[in-house]
Amino acid sequence: MDLRAIGKTIVKQRKLLRLTQAELCKDICSQSAISQIEKGSINPSLEVLYLIALKLNIPLNYFLNLILEENYDYMAQIVSDIEGFNSSQQFDKVYKLTLLEIEKLNVNEVTWFSLFLTWQNTISAYKLKKVDYKQCLNALINILDKKYKLLLKKDFLGERIINNIAFIYAENNEYQKALFYYKKITSNNSKRKQSTIDNYDTFLLKVMFNKIKTVYDNGEYTVALKLIHEAIVKSKELRNMSFLGNYFYYQGQCYEKLNRTHNEISNCFKQAEYFFRLLDKNLHLEILLKLKGDYL
Repeated sequence: MDLRAIGKTIVKQRKLLRLTQAELCKDICSQSAISQIEKGSINPSLEVLYLIALKLNIPLNYFLNLILEENYDYMAQIVSDIEGFNSSQQFDKVYKLTLLEIEKLNVNEVTWFSLFLTWQNTISAYKLKKVDYKQCLNALINILDKKYKLLLKKDFLGERIINNIAFIYAENNEYQKALFYYKKITSNNSKRKQSTIDNYDTFLLKVMFNKIKTVYDNGEYTVALKLIHEAIVKSKELRNMSFLGNYFYYQGQCYEKLNRTHNEISNCFKQAEYFFRLLDKNLHLEILLKLKGDYL
C-alpha cells in the first residue's frame, strides 16, 4: 500500500474542495489522524478510506486496490452469504451467521459491516418471531442514528433499512407510518454514484411498488392508481421493467375495486401476464393465472 500516494491524493482533493482538515475529519476520525494519513504516516482502515472517498468525491475504485484483500474479501463473502440466505428465506441461517459475526466485532467500533450485521440480525429475529414488530422497529430506527449518517450512505444501507421499517409497519396495518417512511426514500431518489449495489433503480422501483401495495391495502384505490401511473412512468424513464408486471397487476385490482369495465380490467391483467412471462416471474404468473384467469 502506497501510503504517501494516498495522502497526496487526499490533500489535493481536499484543497480542491476548499475543505480544512477539521471539516474533512468530522464524523470520520480525529483531525490528528487525518493529518497523519495525509503525511502517509499511518495505515488508514477500510472504513476510514471509504468515508474519506465519499466525502471528497474520490472514485471508490481508487482505494479498492489499497484495501487489505483478506478483510475485504471476507466481509464481501459474508454479505453475499446473508443475501443468498434471505433470497431463499433461510432466516434461521441469517440469524445464526449474524450472531456469530457480531461476536467477533470490536464492541467499541461501529463500522458499515457492524451496522449491516445488526440490521440483518434484527430482521431475521423478527422473521423467526424471536422479537415482536415493535421491538424490531425500535432496533432498526436506532441503527439510523444521525451519528452513523456517512456509514449509512454506503450501498444505500440507510434506505434499505427505511424500506424494511416501512414494510413492517404496513405488514402490521400501520399504513400511515409505513407511507411516512416510504416517502423518505421516494422523495430523495437521485441515483447514488458510490455503491456496490447492482441496481439502485430496481431498489427504487421496489420501494414504489411497496408503497402502492400499502395504499391499496389501506383501501385508497384512487391514490394507488396515481402512484401506479407514476411508477410506470418512472420505469420507462429508467428503462427498467423489473416491476411493470406488478404495477399492472395492482392496476387491475384497483380497477376491480372501482368497478371499471371488464375490458379495462382485462387489459391490465394481460399486460401483467406479458411482463411476468417476459421476466420469468413464474410465481407471480402462477398467482395471476390462478386468481385472475377469467380476465385472460
